[in-house]
Amino acid sequence: MNLADFENYIDDRILRRGWEYYYQYNRIKSITVEDETTYTAVVSGTDDYTVTVKLSDCNEILFSECDCPYDLGPYCKHEAAVFYALREMQNSDPNCVKTDSTIEVPASPAKGTKKSPPAQKSPHNRFAKILSSQSKDKLVQFLVSLSLEYDEIGHRVEFEFNASNAEQERKNCIKLIRSYIRQHKDRHGFIPYGEVYGAVEGARLVLERAEQAADDGDYERAMDIYLCLLHEMVPLLQSADDSDGIIGGIIDESITALAELADNELLGEVSEHFFRRLLEESSNNIYDGWPDWQLNLLEICCALAVTPERRRTFEKQLDSYLTELDGSWSSQYKAEKIIMMRYQLILNFEGQDKAEDFMEKNIKFPSIREMAIREALSRKDYGRVERLALDGEQHDKGLPGLISKWKEFRYEAYRLSGQLEKQRNLAMEFILDGSFDYYKKLKATYSKEAWAAIYPGIIKALGEQKGYVRNYTDILIEEREMERLLDYVKGKPAYIVNFYKQLLPLFPEEVYRIFVQHIYNEARLANNRRKYQDVCSLIRLLVKAGGKEHAREVISNLLAIYHRKSAFREELMRIKH
Repeated sequence: MNLADFENYIDDRILRRGWEYYYQYNRIKSITVEDETTYTAVVSGTDDYTVTVKLSDCNEILFSECDCPYDLGPYCKHEAAVFYALREMQNSDPNCVKTDSTIEVPASPAKGTKKSPPAQKSPHNRFAKILSSQSKDKLVQFLVSLSLEYDEIGHRVEFEFNASNAEQERKNCIKLIRSYIRQHKDRHGFIPYGEVYGAVEGARLVLERAEQAADDGDYERAMDIYLCLLHEMVPLLQSADDSDGIIGGIIDESITALAELADNELLGEVSEHFFRRLLEESSNNIYDGWPDWQLNLLEICCALAVTPERRRTFEKQLDSYLTELDGSWSSQYKAEKIIMMRYQLILNFEGQDKAEDFMEKNIKFPSIREMAIREALSRKDYGRVERLALDGEQHDKGLPGLISKWKEFRYEAYRLSGQLEKQRNLAMEFILDGSFDYYKKLKATYSKEAWAAIYPGIIKALGEQKGYVRNYTDILIEEREMERLLDYVKGKPAYIVNFYKQLLPLFPEEVYRIFVQHIYNEARLANNRRKYQDVCSLIRLLVKAGGKEHAREVISNLLAIYHRKSAFREELMRIKH
């Protein structure tokens, strides 16, 4: 894809929005030349987004990325806008590149001087040419007939041209979304995996409408459309295979956009309306079973609760949620999130001292504990860090992830406070739990001579542990203990595929023998074509490792041993050796 022809590779809707962003709305705030081929642009929308583009010497687009939340296609409107700007820049001054400088964004033509994106040989332009040559009456008649014949086209026409008020627009959005959903449902009313992308095409069009409303500063209208999307998409998850997260992606994008709208200082007088609407939305029963989205909405409301009256209203709602919770894990998760919102309100309205009192009373919640520990670290109060971490380890017994987190904080406190012996003892605990990172950290605290005396004890302790110890082989490789690694793999032949590269230079024949043993072991267990193919993959890996002769012998023996397994023989005969 080149700057000269990128329109041939990008969806027409994205191109149109990108073209509008550059040519009509001047949304590109700056373009910085990072090096001779890399450009970073800032594009304004509901928020400022950063686009990075890497070009070849002949303007091939080698890489492009935007930090906006859009994930419904390979390129977003912000990237398309930057492509247009870079092309204008190259056309006006091909030698404008100056590393580490911010260059002037090429002036877009005055409104009205460019009616459409530059002509390219694409379906969009082919149809545009055909339709533009027809009379108005003929086009109207044609569209009416299509609208009557195909529901989705009729709803699309209403969506584009028949929105006299907000309520009518909402109804048109719903009709359009549902028309595409109906097309892709099976006879049981379910949307199979392969049909989901097409089923949400109407939702994508509505999402674009909401984005445009936000870009135009029509924030209430944008909010109404985003909420309409949520009302249609969240229930749809119950009747669709959304394994790829396509529906969930639209929901996430809508909620992210609502959060950006709420954070917009231009919201002004509609802020109160936003707060009331979103607080009401958070109690909608469509979010039952989807706590994260409900909590996301509440977090937006928390950011909008900037007056005492709103705070009272919001806290009343939070209290009502807390009374509904039980002892389940999901309830504890919700409770923790709600407590964090309460903390933020206290901090905003009552100050740091009151917020810290609240923190102490709710220290049992992991997020609160972590925040308290980080604050103690920032104040270099390492004794408090140790106490909070040890208390967390006791409180959260049975939760390995949390215990590990509290230990990591404790280790950091010991390191920063120079408590070397405690630091080393805790690193040893991590090593015995399988950490290779803490092995390297422990080693770094000793001199080379002192480490020589410590190392054997660590290896002995790890070797005595039952089952697979995930850092044992990493340590052997780190210390160049290849004979010990070979002995380990001999006892567990399946691991030869992981370590043959390290062992091969020193022990080629031993490596080939272990490979052969592993292949025979797997062949004995294979009982279907998939497993036969897995065995053959091992033989190919043996060939790749240089064991061609051993592979030939293995294939010959397997053909003789399993002469009655025709599928196995077919797979073996396909191996090139």
